[in-house]
Amino acid sequence: MPTSRGLASSAARFIAVVACLLLLPTHGALAASFTLACSSTTASTGPHEINVNGPGSLSDTLAISGLSTGDVVTFNLVGGTGNGRSGTVSQTGGTATGTGVPTTVNLDAVGSTGTIVYTATSAGTANMTITESTAANGAHKMDWTATCVRPVTINLAPSSPLPGGFQNVSYSQTITASGGTSPYTFATTAGALPTGLSLSSGGVLSGTPTASGTFNFTITATDNVGNTGLLAYALTIAAAPTITTTSPLPAGTFGSTYNQTLLATGGTPGYTFALAGGALPGGLSLAANGDITGTASATGVFSFTARVTGSNTATSTKLFSLTINKADQAIVFGALGNKTVGDAAFTVTATGGGSGNAVTFATLSTACSVTPTGTVTILAAGACAITASQAGNANYTAATDVTQSFTVNQAAQTIVFGALGDKTVGDADFTVSATGGASGNAVTFATTSPACSVTPTGTVTILAAGSCAITASQAGNANYNAAPDVTQSFTVDQAAQAIVFGALGNKTVGDADFTVTATGGGSGNAVTFATTSTACSVTPTGTVTILAAGSCAITASQAGDGNYAAAPEQTVTFSIGAAGQTISVTDPGTQTFASGGTVSLTGTASSGLPVSYASTTPAVCTVSGATVTMVSAGSCAITASQAGNGNYSAAPDVALTFALDKPPQLTIIVTAERTSMPFGDTSLLTTTGGSGSGAVTYSILSGSEFCRIEGGQVIAIGVGTCVVEVVKAGDDQYAAAITTVTIAVTALATEVALGSAPNPSAEGDEVTLIASVSSGVPDGTVVTFTAGSTVLGTALVVGGEARLVTSALPVGATSITAAIAGGTGFLGATSDPLVQTVAPASDTTTVETIASFVGERNDLLLQNDPSTPRQVDRLIEFNEESGGSAGGSAFAGSGLAAAALSGPAALRPPAIGDSSFDDGARSFSHYAKLPFAMTGSTEAGTQLSFATSLREMAYYAESHEAGRDQAALALAGGDVPGAQRQRHKPSRFDAWVEGHYAEFGDERATGDLDGEFAVAYAGADWVINPSILIGVMAQYDWLSLSSTATTGEIDGKGWMVGPYATIKLSDNIYWQGRAAWGGSDNEVSPTGSYTDSFGSRRWLATGKLVGRWQHGDLTFSPVVGLSYIEDTTETYIDTLGSTIPGVRTSLGQAVFGPEFSYRLVTAGGLVEPRLGLQGIWNYSADQEAAGVILTEGPDEELRAKLDLGLKYTGTNGIVIDLSGSYDGIGSSSYEAISGRAAVRVPLE
Repeated sequence: MPTSRGLASSAARFIAVVACLLLLPTHGALAASFTLACSSTTASTGPHEINVNGPGSLSDTLAISGLSTGDVVTFNLVGGTGNGRSGTVSQTGGTATGTGVPTTVNLDAVGSTGTIVYTATSAGTANMTITESTAANGAHKMDWTATCVRPVTINLAPSSPLPGGFQNVSYSQTITASGGTSPYTFATTAGALPTGLSLSSGGVLSGTPTASGTFNFTITATDNVGNTGLLAYALTIAAAPTITTTSPLPAGTFGSTYNQTLLATGGTPGYTFALAGGALPGGLSLAANGDITGTASATGVFSFTARVTGSNTATSTKLFSLTINKADQAIVFGALGNKTVGDAAFTVTATGGGSGNAVTFATLSTACSVTPTGTVTILAAGACAITASQAGNANYTAATDVTQSFTVNQAAQTIVFGALGDKTVGDADFTVSATGGASGNAVTFATTSPACSVTPTGTVTILAAGSCAITASQAGNANYNAAPDVTQSFTVDQAAQAIVFGALGNKTVGDADFTVTATGGGSGNAVTFATTSTACSVTPTGTVTILAAGSCAITASQAGDGNYAAAPEQTVTFSIGAAGQTISVTDPGTQTFASGGTVSLTGTASSGLPVSYASTTPAVCTVSGATVTMVSAGSCAITASQAGNGNYSAAPDVALTFALDKPPQLTIIVTAERTSMPFGDTSLLTTTGGSGSGAVTYSILSGSEFCRIEGGQVIAIGVGTCVVEVVKAGDDQYAAAITTVTIAVTALATEVALGSAPNPSAEGDEVTLIASVSSGVPDGTVVTFTAGSTVLGTALVVGGEARLVTSALPVGATSITAAIAGGTGFLGATSDPLVQTVAPASDTTTVETIASFVGERNDLLLQNDPSTPRQVDRLIEFNEESGGSAGGSAFAGSGLAAAALSGPAALRPPAIGDSSFDDGARSFSHYAKLPFAMTGSTEAGTQLSFATSLREMAYYAESHEAGRDQAALALAGGDVPGAQRQRHKPSRFDAWVEGHYAEFGDERATGDLDGEFAVAYAGADWVINPSILIGVMAQYDWLSLSSTATTGEIDGKGWMVGPYATIKLSDNIYWQGRAAWGGSDNEVSPTGSYTDSFGSRRWLATGKLVGRWQHGDLTFSPVVGLSYIEDTTETYIDTLGSTIPGVRTSLGQAVFGPEFSYRLVTAGGLVEPRLGLQGIWNYSADQEAAGVILTEGPDEELRAKLDLGLKYTGTNGIVIDLSGSYDGIGSSSYEAISGRAAVRVPLE
């Protein structure tokens, strides 16, 4: 430390130096004074020169008189020789006030200039000081000039705001000025005019604005002598509407109905659309409401410009492209049946499409031929394929060829050889014939029978009585098989003769005589007749006479001769019946019922006999003779009869029915709640009028597919017109009354809303398109999803929505719409376009890999945060040393002394480490602890940790000799002697190290991740006082991951450094906190084929409250804490030239819960069971990257962890600490089961 004499000497030298500096010259010229008188005309002074021999400064003074409020004095300063100077103007006196000074300008180089403006805010005089200053050596010169100007007030009109205008509509407004000397010129000096408007020098603001909004600008008017005035204006240009429908429009098809609505937004509603240029496809038109409708009558790509005009006349246009595609056509060509060689030519037909071109036919087969018009000729056996074609035209595409094939089989042939009649000996030769098959070979004949002979050509000769069998044969050829032989046989009989006597018709008594005839055999003898019947008689020559009713049998006979045998007799029988009769009755027709009224019947029998009548409905009518008497209304049934007599049989009864109708009711009137209603709605029918007490019923007379009736309510079930029949039933007084009412059912208007998930997505990812339809659209309706002119697919409506999953969307932004066609009861609709953004897959794979890696690393760093009980123990030690509480205050009523917990007792948690040393005076050995934790879960495999500190090594080295005695004392409930307790003095400084290693597997939807992780911590801390500990720690970590799904690999090395602290808040509660910042260097191989490098920045913060209470042998230790880590990777260009965006990954974790432990003293040592339950909540688990949707991030969930432990401390100094935990209670995606074993053994 310096003496007082040395301090005095130093001060004297300092004062001398300052005095020398103050005596140095600062300029080379004297200050000057000047005056300036302000008036209505411009006044000025200068230029004046100031020279400074630097370093230093020099000033001139200026006395300004005649100042009026608003006068402006401008000081222009110019740098001369030298450099590194500045100029300052300040007001140092006078009666006037002003703004703008003091101000300093930099005049560093020769020729540099600066301007300082003083504006008077009150009238009077002002004294100004103009100063040149420099810190450099040498000569420096500055020139200055002062000019006083009294401004003239120039006013502009009109005032602000200006009258508004409309976008794309011509605008004109004239600005005028007054107060100065005309003429005036105008200019825009601030802000910007609306695009499309300009200001002329004469003040005319005109043009056609092309942008909308409120525009703020300043117009300055300058008079003929240079005075200026300005005014800030606001001008609002109302927006023009813009057409929002995208181009190209959805394509149409020739001949099909087209419907597309142009939509607009902005401007003033009440839009009107019109065609501004180009032409629509033929058949289509643009309506004023924006509907493009019609049936396309031409094909091609059509360009046109549509104009939309708002109600405020603002307008805009948009160019559209619309493609009308050719219509498809198809051929309907039915299957052809197989044919056989020899079949006749036949014609095939097919129906073509809408082009009207003829369908033509062709074949390359050798088994057949076909003309273009379809005539098919069978040529040979084999396969025949016929192709139907139809050409397209300007409006239709050519139809796809349709081929039909059939088989031409080898023809079979047959012989048609008819049966041969029997012959009689003596018959002449005769020829037999047979027809063969199509081979054309001759049919030949043969026989082996002795009764006849036959030539090959078929001449037969009768030889004798007996049986003759003749066989017909025909050989085959190349196209036909040989025909099967056909044999016909006949008998050669003795000659005979026969009578032909035809059947006789029945007769009736009274019929006239008639003659019968018969034909005899070859003998030529006459045929004679005879009968034995009593009902008739017959002469030998055949005259028959009717005698009576009954049966008459007549026999015909013919005698034989030498060549013929007698002919067999032939008998013919017929009946003789009584004569029949019929009845004819006249129908009286429908009668109106009158009680007791009569109706006369008219009827006759063909026999002339009288007709009798009977009623079969006596409740309705009775009959007497031919008179019918009415009994009640209804259907009257009458039977007419004639019984017959000896000559006539009874006539068939005739039934006659006619109605006795009730009188009609008064007219019934039906009123419908609505005669036109939308699909699904109802209409209530109300009926008035009529007569009697009959009930009213309703039924669908026609259109049952459009309406359903329930009681008196009509329900619309289809689009169309239905007719309801209304019947008021009759009663005993009146007939039923009937009328009808017609109901029209219209279709419902529908809407479609389209959404997607996810959006944006990655290339190749499945995207779900969700189309929500309005009520009234039934399940099963087809929704078509379209991107431009490409149909992505269709889906059916289920529960009001249809979903389509696609992974074929291109990279970039795609506009997608969903549409439904009209159906039963509803109209078609198309959604507004949805823009789906798809990111490239290669970028996504890399980003996904990086995000998974960084998220895994964040999770591991939070899981393996350095242990903190050491810091609490350090503060407890200092509290014990200072005589304060040990930090484990007893509950009320506790009898446990704090001293029992102090000192290096064997009850303290064992240190983590393994070492020994000798200081030459005495030997020290440690207890060794080998912690090894093995975890099997979805996010952890094998873990190994270590930790130690200078404090712990010194503690165990110094306590070893007394360790066993202390354990025994503790078990006995005694205290440690003071001398022994004080052997270990707590140190304010401590350094420590800790490390963790883990080998794990992580199964995710994106693939299995396997990896290794290691982290090492080193730190040092200082106990400021028994309540505060502060320190600093550094960490180094390493993580390596590989994916079995993508063959990708990634590893990284990182570091972080930062402070930590522990603060004792009360006897039982401690706060612990840590913050760290750092970075990492990483290498990634997304697919295993190339490797890229990238870095990251990261930081973390943790904080927790730890409590410790004791009640007897029970210890209660609650904890609540928050941790947060965030890591942001850098953007880089990968080996493939793609830009990989930076990924920001964050993870927060909250932990809370109690731990309980209890000390049990046994004969063999001290047993301490413990139980802990901890809640864990991951929060702020985010992963994000520009333009990429990350498919998986860390889980955000609340779960619980259960810890169970048992510690044994033996009297021999051996400590065994066992613990196990289950982490994942209440979680569906996380589960970890871990165990820990720690053993501390004296090494000597």
